[in-house]
Amino acid sequence: MKKTKLEKHINDFIKSYLETTEEFNDLDESEKLYIYSILRKLLNLVYQVLKYPNVYPILLVQNSKSKIIILNAFKEVEHIIPTINNIKVEVVN
Repeated sequence: MKKTKLEKHINDFIKSYLETTEEFNDLDESEKLYIYSILRKLLNLVYQVLKYPNVYPILLVQNSKSKIIILNAFKEVEHIIPTINNIKVEVVN
């Protein structure tokens, strides 16, 4: 699948998911863009570890609270996507 086609599928999926989320619709435009960009990054990382099981991508986050939230989310889906544990989450200041 070409990268542009993949990006379109990811974008379409995120948009369809977020449009049905009531809390998302209550946010202002800058918050919506921030949430959208985070989800896009996460889905791209998940795609990488699914397609390339020997890849260990790194996700850089701004604080330890974000790291804990993301690692907990990964833990919730690791029984479905075992290679999600290949994604390393690191805090940078």
